[in-house]
Amino acid sequence: MLKRITLTFIIFLIPELLYGAERFGMIFDADGNVQIQNPQGIIVQVKREKHILYTIKEGDKIEVGSNGKLLIVPFKEKKGYEITSNSLVMIKNNHLDILKGSVKEKEGFNIPNTVAEGTMGGIVIRDIEPCIKAIYPINTAVLDLEPELTWLSNCKNQGEFSIKIFADDRIIYTHRIKENTAKIPSGLLTHSRTYRWIVDGGSAYSISGGTFWIPEKTEIDKTTTFMEQYKQRKNILPERLSYLFFLLDNGLNSYANVEIEEILKEFPENDYIRELKTR
Repeated sequence: MLKRITLTFIIFLIPELLYGAERFGMIFDADGNVQIQNPQGIIVQVKREKHILYTIKEGDKIEVGSNGKLLIVPFKEKKGYEITSNSLVMIKNNHLDILKGSVKEKEGFNIPNTVAEGTMGGIVIRDIEPCIKAIYPINTAVLDLEPELTWLSNCKNQGEFSIKIFADDRIIYTHRIKENTAKIPSGLLTHSRTYRWIVDGGSAYSISGGTFWIPEKTEIDKTTTFMEQYKQRKNILPERLSYLFFLLDNGLNSYANVEIEEILKEFPENDYIRELKTR
């Protein structure tokens, strides 16, 4: 499996995704009149534009009115439960208890359910605002043995940039360049390795960089195939969310951020989606 990364952004911003016995699942789609009442009697009127990825918990009672529906994906199962119109259900003992109406099961969803060992992200100088900002790759898996390093610079009187790539604590590549991108040459990187890179503009105020890793070739092939299959279904919101969590769960954060930005264009009021951004 692809090397994974600790999803610290989820831990701090959406703690119920990863901890607590009360968590059950997340809303992947909603339509029509839907309301959720928690055990304390607080009622949430579900709005599709605001409540996608809202966390459903133990004891929640969910009512779906006429012409409505709600799709919930549990944390512990790779399936979804679509609560149909004129239905009433309750989350009880970590199961969906149908009190009225009906629920349809749907297979094949991904959701974050694992916390794995992390790696360092972007490299910055503490207490100093650098005039160089590393853009890619930052704290992410990379599916290419020849990725293109990218950064932004607003340094005054900037000449050449110095590039260094590290494997463990050993420098394996150095290069000087005037542009803001540098393609790593063929034959330098290998699969199943983690690398650090630094771009240095020549002063303490102009150093930035990041960490990336390259999975095993077999895992890259599987992931590439999955990504190609996804392109055929990307107009369906639950499929898009499932794909997004697949990327996050496998440390493909640069790809995930692209998906998050695209979804946010359609759901600009949704804080749950916004909080998934990795950097």
